[in-house]
Amino acid sequence: MTTKRLRSRGFTLVEVFLSLGVLTTAAAGLLAALPVALKNGADAARTGTAGMIAESLLADFSAFGKLRLAADADTTEFLALDDDGKILRAVGADIFAVGDATASFLASLRREPARSSLFALTVTVEWPAAAPASHRQRRHFGTLLPPCP
Repeated sequence: MTTKRLRSRGFTLVEVFLSLGVLTTAAAGLLAALPVALKNGADAARTGTAGMIAESLLADFSAFGKLRLAADADTTEFLALDDDGKILRAVGADIFAVGDATASFLASLRREPARSSLFALTVTVEWPAAAPASHRQRRHFGTLLPPCP
């Protein structure tokens, strides 16, 4: 008669170490993906805010005349805006180039002749505002408008 060796119930040390290795690898992969996901989410939020800023500036200029550029062609206005897209102040081209640490976004409105009776209005929104111009993300928005009265 053969006797069967009774195997104790439970896990061997090798099985425990293998399972810990698999869990550690999976956790490391998830943690490595987290900063990328957070950055992409923040970039998407800023891009959405940039679109809102451009839409607001274009509407203010065309409908209400709050932002009046000079009547002559090829004029540009530079603005500093907060996190919510509210205009803090107008800034000069020199500050726009080097950055503004007190603002979140910078916007430029450029008005130039497009056709005989229309002007092209281009809004460029850039962020982060504190960075030099060469290190900012930018989005360009534009429309055609009749001349200001």
